[in-house]
Amino acid sequence: SVTQRGLNFKHIRDACDSALKRLRVEYLDMYFCHRPDFHTPVEETVRAMDVLVKQGKILYWGTSEWSADRIREAYSIAYQYGLTPPSMEQPQYNMFHRSKLEKEYLGLFSSEGLGTTIWSPLASGILTWKYKESIPKGSRMILPDYKFLRDGLESKQGAENIKKIIKLSKIADKLGISMAQLSIAWCLKNKNVSSVILGASKLSQLKENLDSIKSYDLITDEPSKSPNLAGFVENRHDQAIWTLLCLKHKVKIFGFHFASLDIRQDSRVHKQVFDEIFSHPKINDYVKGLPKNFNQLESAERHRVLT
Repeated sequence: SVTQRGLNFKHIRDACDSALKRLRVEYLDMYFCHRPDFHTPVEETVRAMDVLVKQGKILYWGTSEWSADRIREAYSIAYQYGLTPPSMEQPQYNMFHRSKLEKEYLGLFSSEGLGTTIWSPLASGILTWKYKESIPKGSRMILPDYKFLRDGLESKQGAENIKKIIKLSKIADKLGISMAQLSIAWCLKNKNVSSVILGASKLSQLKENLDSIKSYDLITDEPSKSPNLAGFVENRHDQAIWTLLCLKHKVKIFGFHFASLDIRQDSRVHKQVFDEIFSHPKINDYVKGLPKNFNQLESAERHRVLT
């Protein structure tokens, strides 16, 4: 039946009642609209959720993988008619999938205080480093229903991601933590991440993932203050060289994310680090070797020069 799927009033109400019965509880703390429904007006969905809140069946409601514009529409309708707005969004977020949380939703975080409970922090297991050589037996990627994951891993982009993981694994080794723990802690360090959804098929995996919280303080905004980086960043000049490498390869590590390739006039660079980059003779030599018109080059050409 058309009313037994999607985000129409009847399905939202019936699904909630069924969940309460299955869980044997009197109310749900959070009720998610899992994926947008383009066949149902957003106003109908917002009104349905408001009714459930007023009935005491749910405390809060949220969205999952909605666009920022659609979420804004839900807020606008709620404010216009005195209804309950959404309070959470459930987007995919990990080192390889960052656009929605780091770009698209930024306005909602500041204007509405939107929270997030992110899923796939390990990029379907790719960031655990278990696929570095081949797909292991027992992995879900060998199952027919997950062929799309295997196709992604074996694609050109998948090969590029493996190269990135090789570099990231060296950082995890220096910190004395696993790639899974580095990846989850990295997600938690984003101030706009309220919670991280974990998935595990073994008790050992669950324990490893939960221990990520112990790695939280190892990832800081200042590379030199990361406690287990002794020998990796031995002094501040080494830090400057390392920072330039981050810049060169457009890597976000310990808070340094240089999206721009203009290394002379990038306002994102902390002034102290910026000064240190150019205080080292090796860096000066590197910069002097760049074309005089470097800043005027197109992004693609600047990328070619740097890499």
